[in-house]
Parts: sequence; C-alpha cells; structure tokens
Amino acid sequence: MKKVLLLLITALLNVYFGLAQTYQLSNGGFENWSGNASSVPSGWHTFSDANCSLLVGCGSARTNHHSRSEDSHSGSYSCCIYSRSILGVIANGNFTTGRMKIGSMDASDQTENYNYSTSNYRQPLTGYPDSLRFWASFYATGNDEYQGNRAYARLSAILHDNSDMRDPVPSSLESHVVADMERPFTRTTSTNNIVWQCYTTKFNYKNNNVTPQYILVTFTNNQMPGKGTTNDRLYMDDIEMIYEGRLSDIMVNGATIPGFNTDTHDYTVCYSGAIPTVTATAVSEVTRTKNLLVITQASESNNYTASINRPGSNIIYTVHFVQGPTVTLSNNGNYTACAGQNVTMTARGADSYSW
Repeated sequence: MKKVLLLLITALLNVYFGLAQTYQLSNGGFENWSGNASSVPSGWHTFSDANCSLLVGCGSARTNHHSRSEDSHSGSYSCCIYSRSILGVIANGNFTTGRMKIGSMDASDQTENYNYSTSNYRQPLTGYPDSLRFWASFYATGNDEYQGNRAYARLSAILHDNSDMRDPVPSSLESHVVADMERPFTRTTSTNNIVWQCYTTKFNYKNNNVTPQYILVTFTNNQMPGKGTTNDRLYMDDIEMIYEGRLSDIMVNGATIPGFNTDTHDYTVCYSGAIPTVTATAVSEVTRTKNLLVITQASESNNYTASINRPGSNIIYTVHFVQGPTVTLSNNGNYTACAGQNVTMTARGADSYSW
C-alpha cells in the first residue's frame, strides 16, 4: 500500500512540476478555428465575448470586428481585425489572449476599457523568451495625428505570474510582471493588396524574482483608442516566441572544450579515467536564462554522450566522449590518446633512442 501511495504522489508531482511547461502560444498561427470564418480562433478572444457593462450598446459592441482569412503568411489561415463605428464612436479592431472589458463609450478611458487575463481567459507560458516575432499586413485608409501623421497598429505582450493582469498595466500590478514588450508598426500597404511584414521585438525583463506562468497578448489596428477609420484592417499571423539557444561556452571539467564555436553543435572529446563533467553558458541576454540550461551529463548508460539545450529552443549541443588509453612517457607525465589521433614525441640530448 505504501508503494502505491508513493507512486501516486510521484506521478502527481511530475504532472504539476514537469508536464506544464509551455514555451509557445497554443494557436499563434491562427490555424485552429472553432467554426466558420466569423468564429473566434481557439485561444483568442475579442468583442464577441467581451465583458461589457455599458448601459446601452453592448449588443453592438459585441458584433464581429474580425474574420478568418485565407490570405495567410504560412499555413492555411490568418486572422484579420478591422474597425467599426458604434453609435458614432470608432471601435478599433482588438484581439487578445485575455478578455476585453468594455465599460465606457469613451474609447480612451483606460480605467473602464482594457484587456485582462483571468480564469478561463489566459494563455499559459512558462518560458523566458528573448523576443517575440510576428507577421502582419496593415492597411489604414486615413492618417492619425500621431508620430508624423502616420497610422500605427500595436502589439503588446505581458509575461506575468499567476495573478490577474491588465493591459495597460496599472501600478498595482507592476510587481507581478516578469517581462513585457510593445511594438507599434505603421501600415505595410496603401492599397487593398496584402503585403506581409515580419517584426521582431525584444522583451523587457523587469522582476527577476517573479516566475512566468501566463502571457497576455493584444493586437489592435490603431495604437490610439478611438482613432482611425472604419476601413482600417490588420492581418496577423505566425506569432512566435524566440529563445536564443546558442551557447557562448562549453566546458569539460572546467576547461573550454577544444575547438569550441558557437555555431558548431557537435563535438567529440577524448578522455581517460572518470567521465568528465560538462557545464555551459547561454548567449541569451536575459539574466534569468544565462544559466537556465538543461544539461544531460554523459554516463555509460547514455553511450558516453552529453547534451545541452535551453528550454524553448530547438538548438541542441552534443558532446561525445571517447575513452582512450593513457600513454606514460618517462619524465613527461601522462598523455591520453584516442584511436585515429596522431601523437608526436620529441626527444633531445642523446645520440640514439629506443621507443
């Protein structure tokens, strides 16, 4: 009975601590939709399921501001959001992994209108991404009085702990933010053509003592709430977290591996005696990730092979250890050589030598 209980507890611990690691959005490519072209892609939310507390106009506010598009950057679909006029107010297209809160007809009222992650409206993410990359095609029919009269769309991402989060982040929640990023971007086309552009933006890490559990991602087709026109539209696709998986060093028993190069991922090392210990350092600029590496040390059971990778990255470095004999040279100590290696021995001070 004790053994059964012990196995059950171990299994639960593995589920809780080991199987919940998430490094990408569940539907960052907008390939999974629950229904027709006017449905909402899985993992995303918009006006249709907003928390609307207006005295009037909630029915209009929840009407579609998005569509499924076959004009994709990759795969079969992308998502398009567009602006609408609600009772004379421009409601910008808004798409989020959280939930929309609509509490004011004043689009610029950020105390009543915001996106938030809570309960069933949240996207798990437990990694420490260096940056976020996405593809967009943005068309704006008019100009806003902002940054040189150019219309800007906006992407924001807030990596946070288990607390509820809001975008924009109020001061009361800043201590729960692990990292954030914001990317305004201008239109990619002035016609009806779909013109895709790739954007990559680094995360700004803020609290090293906070552990990431969720991410709140928001797209809007105008950075300034209530601005723009009803014809503005933004296509979104292929949202990806980037993890810098390259290494700046691999050390074997405390010494840099011979011939190490950041872009070389496979090594063979000759040794004698006990199997060496491998350590490594990540290139990533994120403080929390520099030593956040998974190193499988070499052993007899895994064929004398060590592997090193950073969680979230698809780059794996491999070190193969080959055990060689030790050659003892009088007055010169020991030398380890493996099959196929050349050994050069030089002698001085005598007329003849015996090897």
